[in-house]
Amino acid sequence: MQKNHKRSQLETARLDILLNDAMLRLSYHLNFGKVIPSQLDADWNLRRKFLTTDPVAKINWMLRSDKNLKKFLSQSLNLGPFYQDLINALAQYRQIELNSAWSSIPAGKVIKAGDTDQRIPLIK
Repeated sequence: MQKNHKRSQLETARLDILLNDAMLRLSYHLNFGKVIPSQLDADWNLRRKFLTTDPVAKINWMLRSDKNLKKFLSQSLNLGPFYQDLINALAQYRQIELNSAWSSIPAGKVIKAGDTDQRIPLIK
C-alpha cells in the first residue's frame, strides 16, 4: 500500500456510512440494551423512552465535531456509581456461580406476591 494513498469519494462515503451506523448502534445499545426484554420474557414490562425529544438533533450534535463525539462517548460509557455497582454485583455473582455456592431453582409457573410455592425457600 502506498503511503500517500488517498481514499476515493466512494470509499470516503462508505466509511462515513459505516462509522455513522456504528455510532448509532453504540448509542442505541448504551441507552436500551442489545435485546428487547419483552421478546425474551412476556412478563418483563420495563420500557425506556429516548432521553431527548429529538434524537436526530442529538446525533447531529454528536457528529458535528470530535469534541462532541468524545464528550458523548465519555458520558455514555461512564454511567456512574449505580452502573459500577451493577458491574461489581455481577462479578460477585459470577464468582458464586464458579464456586458452585448455590443450588438451582427448578422451573415452574411465575410466582407472584402472596403465592405459596416449594421454590420460595430456595429463592430466599
